[in-house]
Order: sequence, then C-alpha cells, then structure tokens
Amino acid sequence: MFSLSTMSLFIPVITSMTGILLGWLIGRRKSKIEVDLLEVKRLESLIALWKDIADNIKIEYVTLRAENKELINKINDLDIQLDAVRKENEKLLKVLRELKKQQNGTNEK
Repeated sequence: MFSLSTMSLFIPVITSMTGILLGWLIGRRKSKIEVDLLEVKRLESLIALWKDIADNIKIEYVTLRAENKELINKINDLDIQLDAVRKENEKLLKVLRELKKQQNGTNEK
C-alpha cells in the first residue's frame, strides 16, 4: 500500500507534529502556571495595600476619637460656663429692673 519511501516521509512529519503538540501542551501548562503566579503576586500586593490603608484608617480613627473626646469635654465645660453666665445675667437683669422701678418711683414723686 505505502512504499517504504512514503513511510520514511511520514515518520519525520509525525515526529515533528508530536513534538510540536507536546511542546504546545507543556508550554500552555507552564504559561498558565506563570499567569497564576503573577495573579497571586498581584493579590499579595493588593492585600498589602489594603492592610496599609486599614492601618492608616485605624490610626486616623483613634486620633479622631481622642479629638472628639477632647471636644466633648470642652463643650461640657462651655455649657457649665454658659449656665453660670445665664444665671449671672438673670441676676443682673433683676437688679436692673429693680433699679428702673426705683428710678421710676422717684421720678413720679
């Protein structure tokens, strides 16, 4: 059917095609592994970035909480001072009204 010379032509072709196929399969597997490795490295980089961001946010949160506590204390102190000023103002207004009454009483006589 096939002569020896024809078969001798097919053997190198088949060997070459088998080599190409095996090379492609191995190369494909290697390239997938490399892509997966790059993706893992990228994910590690993103995790490190998110960790840094989270640490910075935590530091800022603690700082803002401390500032907030200070401001609340200042507001409480100012409320106490405001109450004292209002009481003093009420006393002064009362004295002023009495003085006006006395002044009006002496002017009418």
